[in-house]
Amino acid sequence: MVVALWLVDPLAGINIGAYRVSPLAGVAALIIGLGAFVAILTHKRSAFDLTSAMTINGFQLVLIALIASSGNASSPYLPLWITGGLLAYIVGLRTFVPSIIFGAVYLTVLALGEDSIGEKVTFAMVILLPLVFSMLIWRQPKSGGQKQHGTMNELSRKLNENSVQSDLIINSIADGVLVLNDQGIIQVINPAAANILGWKEDALNLDYRSVIKIVNRNDVPVDAQFEPIQQCLRTNETVVNDTLRIQTPAGKSMYASILASPIGKFGQGAIVVFRDTSAQHAEERQQIEFISTASHEMRTPVAAIEGYLGLALNPSTANIDDKARMYLQKAHESAQHLGQLFQDLLDVSKAEDGRIQSKPVVIELATYIGKVLEDFSGQFEEKGLKLVYKQSKEQLATSGTIAPLYYVRADAGHLREVFSNLISNAIKYTKEGDVTVDISSENNRVSIKVSDSGIGIPAEDISHLFQKFYRVDNTDTREIGGTGLGLYLSRRLIESMDGHLDVESTYGKGSTFIIDLPRMTQDDIKQSLEQLSSAAQTPTTPQA
Repeated sequence: MVVALWLVDPLAGINIGAYRVSPLAGVAALIIGLGAFVAILTHKRSAFDLTSAMTINGFQLVLIALIASSGNASSPYLPLWITGGLLAYIVGLRTFVPSIIFGAVYLTVLALGEDSIGEKVTFAMVILLPLVFSMLIWRQPKSGGQKQHGTMNELSRKLNENSVQSDLIINSIADGVLVLNDQGIIQVINPAAANILGWKEDALNLDYRSVIKIVNRNDVPVDAQFEPIQQCLRTNETVVNDTLRIQTPAGKSMYASILASPIGKFGQGAIVVFRDTSAQHAEERQQIEFISTASHEMRTPVAAIEGYLGLALNPSTANIDDKARMYLQKAHESAQHLGQLFQDLLDVSKAEDGRIQSKPVVIELATYIGKVLEDFSGQFEEKGLKLVYKQSKEQLATSGTIAPLYYVRADAGHLREVFSNLISNAIKYTKEGDVTVDISSENNRVSIKVSDSGIGIPAEDISHLFQKFYRVDNTDTREIGGTGLGLYLSRRLIESMDGHLDVESTYGKGSTFIIDLPRMTQDDIKQSLEQLSSAAQTPTTPQA
């Protein structure tokens, strides 16, 4: 712009008044502009920075000359000085220091003039303040950028170190480790996992189900709803299971302990840790065989003791005083408890080695459970508890709803045993309040919920509740008897019917046990009824 103003006067003959540029200032501005243009074309970093500094310094010097020759404080070029002053620190001290020197020398010369003190101070602020603001504007971002750059380098170094350490840990542990994304695609597989599975090819970017198959003890694939890895990916919660088996691509099956944990927020994947527990299961099988044999042999003498105590308590066969009757009654109760313990041990041994035989039949749950609950009416009345069965005729009439039909295929005896155990526990661990039983259905599954207002289960005990011989040990439970096998057997029985048993509880507020079973479709029900009808009409051949 300065060059253009310089050329307008002599070439076009236009009088521009106060904007007139002297020949010296015009030539200086032309030289400075050409230098900046050459620096841009060459684009060498060191030359560019040096030329930029010289360009800004020269421009500031030309502006000082123009301001001095066009009226000082009334000069029309003051806005250009303010703009240049704000850019003075952009290259650093190489431009800032000369600008300060130019301004200081010019103000010193001006101070010797005849202007008033107020005018001199105001003009000095106009000259120096842009330079000060330039330092404040450009120095902080540069420092911050250097700091940020250093921080990023440090963070990158730490991440690299952590990555190396993580790889060392994952590759050195004996348990198999798989890292999956949210679609179940393998992102990391450690050598132990490849060795356990006998996988010799590259498993990265493969669906984990093509590398590892989870089956039950009969080598039947587990339903996706209860498969630990699928559960973890679906719910973003940690899932632990030590009752299932892993089947390798070669067809080999082994018992395994499986831990699936989510990675961060929902949808970020999961880490699966597993190990072969076949040897541990073999040892447990030997223990189970011993328990089974011992329990079977001891049932006979215990049954005899219980029988003789019963005869002693019968007024028709024995005459005893009240004190002796009290002692014999306690002995009789203990014998019954011991007999139940041996029976539970036998059932455990059958569950462990797969000798539980299921005889599934078609059951309409609402009616079936209502009949089972009738057997507990006396116990509810004795303890003063209220039973709320939401599928009863009274409850349905009150709510004005029609009773839905929930058909399942299950072993009637096993289902009764499990449900009776849950109701007995609800009565046993509820001091006052009510017990609620409800049935619901979703996604071709039926849920039976048994809720109580009892003492509840501490959070640290919930994960162990279905283990053998495990009982919650606190002041609320020590006076309540039990073997610690009921819930373990109940879960195993439900699993034998392709179902699942779980619990939700808050200590001090009660518990809810949930039985989950496959619901029969209309086609399944029709087919089963036709088979029953056909079997009933088939004539039997009389035996000779």
